[in-house]
Amino acid sequence: MKKLTKRFVLLSLILAGCSSPLERDFQEGRKNVVSGNFRKAAQLFDQVIARDTDSEISIEAMKEGARLSVLEIKDYKRAASYYQKIIQHGSVEADRQEAQKQLASLYFESLQDYDRSAVEYSKLATGSKLEADRAEYKLMTARSYYYLGNYFQTLSEINEILKMKSNEETQFQAMLLNGNVLIAQKNFQEAAKIFQSLIQKFPEKSLIENVHLVLSLSYEENGDFKKALGVLEGIKTVYQPQDYLELRIKRIQERAKNQPGVKGYRK
Repeated sequence: MKKLTKRFVLLSLILAGCSSPLERDFQEGRKNVVSGNFRKAAQLFDQVIARDTDSEISIEAMKEGARLSVLEIKDYKRAASYYQKIIQHGSVEADRQEAQKQLASLYFESLQDYDRSAVEYSKLATGSKLEADRAEYKLMTARSYYYLGNYFQTLSEINEILKMKSNEETQFQAMLLNGNVLIAQKNFQEAAKIFQSLIQKFPEKSLIENVHLVLSLSYEENGDFKKALGVLEGIKTVYQPQDYLELRIKRIQERAKNQPGVKGYRK
């Protein structure tokens, strides 16, 4: 009843040609945005929110404050606070959903707070109706755990993703992350199997994403220099830059020469 009364009073004031403190601060905030006084604008939007967190004007102030904080002020923690308020107080599901996406992305990309990004992307995955979307959010959850060094949880998320119906990009990235986890765990033999499978299933994308290079690295670290060289020799005509590839080949050859009797390599 209290919320309804506030909104009714606000509407009545507007219809009567009056301007409420909420509306005055909001409009003044917008004027400051236009004139480039972004921090002053954010302060005015904060005043709107402090007076009432549930009105439509307050939600718009949260959106404007978040946008300014990300694009102009570069205050990502402040932006996260605005998005959290929208999630908590927004009456429109689409607004809350978009705020949740932006919040998760902020923690991952801008703040690099992978503990929080794992939590926020998990919320998105849980609340998503489409399996393809759930898989995409789970992939971001897995990446968050990967950067935290929590490889057990990373692989757990990946295993779930690979059982789901998702687009090719998500499947590719999940498998690639799987291989990278195995490299981090120094399980080069199993990593090579993952990268081989990627090249077979997604040949063009694997070339673009340098999968051949990490496959070669897996063989090299496993002591199989012949296979490591064979992978790089196989892409010499199509890989750019050529100088970098030649440098990698030369490095493997030098390593092999310094380890006589190593499996699969003879000069």
